[in-house]
Amino acid sequence: MVVIEGNLIDYAFQGHFDIIAHGCNCHKMMGAGIAKEIRNRVSEMWEADNNDKRFSISKLGCTTSALVVRNGHTFLGYNIYSQYTGGRNLDVEALTLGLRKIGMMHQGQSIGLPMIGCGIAGGNWDEIKEIIRRELKGMEITIVKFKK
Repeated sequence: MVVIEGNLIDYAFQGHFDIIAHGCNCHKMMGAGIAKEIRNRVSEMWEADNNDKRFSISKLGCTTSALVVRNGHTFLGYNIYSQYTGGRNLDVEALTLGLRKIGMMHQGQSIGLPMIGCGIAGGNWDEIKEIIRRELKGMEITIVKFKK
């Protein structure tokens, strides 16, 4: 696992990752943090969230995904439903399950993540980085700490 500073979306648009993922809530909000930036800049991921017709609670621990093409680079973007509602209420088990699904499907690929679950959701980075290492074992993992 490598930790860098910058903007996850900018790096993805430059072709640094096969996959990006972020945590979001089950109520199609994407109103703050990295989720808001994804809503504003990666419309495919926002549309995948909005087109998901599952009842909100049934999405917890699941993902939606979208193929994104920018500047000649292609990556797969995942919304991981790791919170039922917005705010400081990370569901660690839901995040774990979402990451596990991605890890099982994408062995050997590169993934870019924010400090997932640790901003608005209120998670503990020491706990979450161990979950990331375990669930995404076999992937090339880059954590992008946001820097303007």
